[in-house]
Amino acid sequence: MHRTQVYIDEEIFKEAKKKSKILGVSFSEFIRISLKKNIQENPVKDINAFFEDLKPLESFKNLDPEKYQDNIRSNSRLFKNHE
Repeated sequence: MHRTQVYIDEEIFKEAKKKSKILGVSFSEFIRISLKKNIQENPVKDINAFFEDLKPLESFKNLDPEKYQDNIRSNSRLFKNHE
């Protein structure tokens, strides 16, 4: 099994946590079940179609990617140490 870290929108997190309790499984197990079900129901045949179907999270909908990246870089301690 592979361990990973993901960022989840607060509302989705609360709903997933609630459903995992209703089902009597851990939050991690609920995520694994949900991913497996989604992958089985929506097999990816073409990577371009997969990315075309992706929708941005509401919290990122009106975000300018370049400004966001510049902001992250300007606050990075890695970049500040090299100035």
